[in-house]
Amino acid sequence: MDYKELIILIVIALLLLVAMRFGRRQGKGTRAERLMKKYAVMTRKMIDNAPEGELVDGAVSRVLAKAAEARRPDPVVVLAGLPHANTTVYAVWVVCKEMAASGYAAMMKTAAREFADLARESFADIGAVQCAAAWEALHTAEEQTDESEQALRSAIQNECPLSLCEEYIRDHAEDFIDTPAE
Repeated sequence: MDYKELIILIVIALLLLVAMRFGRRQGKGTRAERLMKKYAVMTRKMIDNAPEGELVDGAVSRVLAKAAEARRPDPVVVLAGLPHANTTVYAVWVVCKEMAASGYAAMMKTAAREFADLARESFADIGAVQCAAAWEALHTAEEQTDESEQALRSAIQNECPLSLCEEYIRDHAEDFIDTPAE
């Protein structure tokens, strides 16, 4: 094999790598991007037909899409203009996700702390009474302990608040719908 053939093979390999890389990016995008696009405008039909486990993420993605559309990266501002049920679901979602990812102390150092005072009420609103009690004990304690944080984690595991959020969204669908029923 001479150097010309080698150069041609290298160029072809580089073109294939570039095509594969750009082909992936032009595909469906990240899950968050797909959900933000899909749920940017929520309808009753979307709520009724959402796959199990996607409705809560869809409701949260709707808030994030509205924030992006309004060029306001702060979902708190968007939530202020939506019915309270949206804040309830968002608060439960953010606490569950932050607790799974990092824990209470780390969560209180992020923007998620904005929802800390709403979390107990939000857990109670969706019917997660163990989570509400465990959150209250953890959040109002003068010093957070591993035991109180573990109590919240156990309550989250036992009550599955994100599943309860799906029921809550379906029960309060009118608060999540952006357009009239189709």
